[in-house]
Amino acid sequence: MPTIYPNKTDEEKYQILVDYLNDNFEKVMNRDNVPLDRRDEYIKECKKELQVIYDTKDEIHTPDYFLLNVKVIDKAVNEYGGVLTRTGRGSCGSFLINKLLGITQIDRLTVDLPMYSDRFMSTARLLENKAMPDIDMNISAQEPFVKATRDLLGEHGCYPMVAYGTMKISEAFRNICRSHNLEYDSYNEVAKSVESYENTLEWKDLITEAKKYVGTIVSASVHPCAHLLLNGDIREELGVVKIGENICTMITSNEADTWKYLKNDYLIVTVWDIIDKVFKMINRPIMTIKEVLNNIDENVWKLFDNGLTCTLNQVDGQWATELLTKFKPRTLEELTMFVASIRPSFESLRDDFIDRKPYSTGSKYLDELFKNTYNRCVFQENIMKYFE
Repeated sequence: MPTIYPNKTDEEKYQILVDYLNDNFEKVMNRDNVPLDRRDEYIKECKKELQVIYDTKDEIHTPDYFLLNVKVIDKAVNEYGGVLTRTGRGSCGSFLINKLLGITQIDRLTVDLPMYSDRFMSTARLLENKAMPDIDMNISAQEPFVKATRDLLGEHGCYPMVAYGTMKISEAFRNICRSHNLEYDSYNEVAKSVESYENTLEWKDLITEAKKYVGTIVSASVHPCAHLLLNGDIREELGVVKIGENICTMITSNEADTWKYLKNDYLIVTVWDIIDKVFKMINRPIMTIKEVLNNIDENVWKLFDNGLTCTLNQVDGQWATELLTKFKPRTLEELTMFVASIRPSFESLRDDFIDRKPYSTGSKYLDELFKNTYNRCVFQENIMKYFE
């Protein structure tokens, strides 16, 4: 775990984090107009999250993670003009401490969807699995965030990771057929749907041979968002390679997870550049999530009804847009469920969900448990809720 406080103990770093949260708590509560009679609930949930950080501070050095990222974001935004999403990607938004630190503006206590802080970070995951925390940042440009990270960790303390392209079964099959001097026209159609021909006498031996080469690395590129973070010189620790005009470190995102190196995802989302420029043009600060939600009216929802989805996250492709015009969301929760529904794992339930057909799990208890996701298991959080 990289640190920006190398001369302080884990206990001291934990206290720095607590002091920071105490200083920010009332500011964030007032900004979002959280009622006074609900603030004890926020304090209770924040203490629960802080306990995870405290319990893992000696072995995982968890306070360092938050202290580093809050400084990276502050520098990137305020010194280098970086733009960070007000929403979130992945599990970051389920941790209230991330809201108090300004890493997200999502508030799981005001959203009528299953959200669990454990999804982002838990004592068991950190201590038993040594799973590193992971904040995925949607940003308008990477340079401000990479520069801020290098300011804090050193010039060679942050590099993008390498990403390998691997051979798929269709490519492997074509290569095997070429090596056997077969005519292109004789195998090209088979290559488009190899699985359909696995048990045919003519092709099964060639397909079996081709499977040996599936996963072979055939290309290398710079990972679009994953950056390795390290105290020290990544060039010496892991090595770097030049790909095109870029230099990246010689491990992949999955290898970083396996070997327990810290990575941050700096993902460019073009719409945030557009949002930033529009608000500068009208000389106003970018709206908070609370302000956005308070200003959504029927005219906004009709944008989705009419398929006017250019630049809208997850739904700017024709297939998703056509589904959206059928579903016609009318709440933040419905829109969130829609985005989950277009993932491949939801395929078997998708059509009836889009058509808003009634659905039952077959158990009145499960239906009650999943009622705020229309009785369906839409999110991983539904599974967590079931086990809880």
